Amino acid sequence: MAGIFKTEEEVEEFINTIGTEYKFGCLHEKDPEACFLLGQWYHSEREDLAKALEINKKGCDELNYSKCCFQVGQAYLFGRSVDKSASEAFKYYKKGCSESKATYPRDYGLSCLMGGQIAIGLFEVDDKSKVSPPSEGLSMLEKACGLGSLDSCEILHQVFRNGTSSVSKDEKKSLKYAERSCDLSSLPGCYAAYDMYRKGIGTEKNAEKASEFKKKLKELEEQVNVGAQMGMYTT
Repeated sequence: MAGIFKTEEEVEEFINTIGTEYKFGCLHEKDPEACFLLGQWYHSEREDLAKALEINKKGCDELNYSKCCFQVGQAYLFGRSVDKSASEAFKYYKKGCSESKATYPRDYGLSCLMGGQIAIGLFEVDDKSKVSPPSEGLSMLEKACGLGSLDSCEILHQVFRNGTSSVSKDEKKSLKYAERSCDLSSLPGCYAAYDMYRKGIGTEKNAEKASEFKKKLKELEEQVNVGAQMGMYTT
């Protein structure tokens, strides 16, 4: 902004103007995206987490907007201006995952990712009676993975590979999500798919498929190395 505005007063005036526009859009026009942006504005520009939560609750509870539901879930999970409560967070993640509307399908992914992790037991929960069973958590993660959430795909690969107290080991499904992770350019995912085909884990041994994933792994490693070298000259 230094190149656009000459004084700090001009910067502050610009920030205030943006806030006013978001408030009008959210409170008067009932625009859910404006409510999301207003919540972000209170969070980042005014550091008012309580007000940000209030606005995001409006966006979720009244306007049924997935991105706002996710933000409310985050507030409860990490105790931002409220007492921590994973069960209350789950309620909002669940709504954000499947019981709300979104501008883009991928917007559901974050709520599905976080809610899924809570339901399968990856977070300590204060009231398990308010959280869906692990099977629904897996469905939430599977939805997120299908929407392109790499974290969700990698979590599914790991929980099915090793099993947990709430999820049974399933090497066939583990391989499926290793492949999906690799499709999303995950180095660990590509290595896991290569290794499982090579050793016959979750499938019969298949040297041809192992070779395919080994090739993809090397291509990704080269991209990472090139990116690191480029970074040396741009940082």
